[in-house]
Amino acid sequence: MKVLLFCGGGCSSGFVASAMRKYAKKNHMDMDVIARGEGEVMAMIQQVDALLVSPHFSHALDDPAFCRAVQENDVIFMQIDSTDYAMLDGEAVCKKLWKKMEEKNHAKNI
Repeated sequence: MKVLLFCGGGCSSGFVASAMRKYAKKNHMDMDVIARGEGEVMAMIQQVDALLVSPHFSHALDDPAFCRAVQENDVIFMQIDSTDYAMLDGEAVCKKLWKKMEEKNHAKNI
């Protein structure tokens, strides 16, 4: 699974991405996690399976063009919990993302 985290410039999300990579590797999860700034998301959305937004960029959830791109590319979309983000809790973010992925796969099989 290729995962893109984004925030304003990609810096703070980079710390969370690093924590997620460590947890995923330790637990043998097939997860490639990268972090980028908001301006790069639309150019990369076709290349990822999941898109995670930092808590301070939750306004992206209200952007019609952004939401349309998520739907058109069948990307899992999730806002990272503010506590998980602040604590750099890669484990919690990975588990929540994995659950969303399982829910999506289950819905496709119905």
